[in-house]
Amino acid sequence: MLSDQGYVVYRNAGLVSAFAPTASGTNFGLDALYVITDVPPVRKGLGPAKLARPQLTNQPPASLAFDWSAAGHVFQLERAANAAGPYLPASRIDTDGPFLDPGVLTNQAQAFYRLHQW
Repeated sequence: MLSDQGYVVYRNAGLVSAFAPTASGTNFGLDALYVITDVPPVRKGLGPAKLARPQLTNQPPASLAFDWSAAGHVFQLERAANAAGPYLPASRIDTDGPFLDPGVLTNQAQAFYRLHQW
């Protein structure tokens, strides 16, 4: 991985060492890396994300379907039992929507959602 200043930050083996690869070589064929960070960018922010009204669906039963429009590159939908939180991940970090929250209404009458974008 090269920095924006042109120096080597990590080599291939260093990037994957935390995953304890079983192969003995150091070339794992990595050709791309996508970095997600909470560090605010120097440029103007991403702006607000627009989370559409969830749609009730019965495929699977008692589920909610979500879609959104936002300027971010990756997204994570978070859910809480009340508006004050705490908000916990409802979806994995992903590059696009829509998202289906399967069976969320089975054991609770309501849920509050927010969209995190990077």
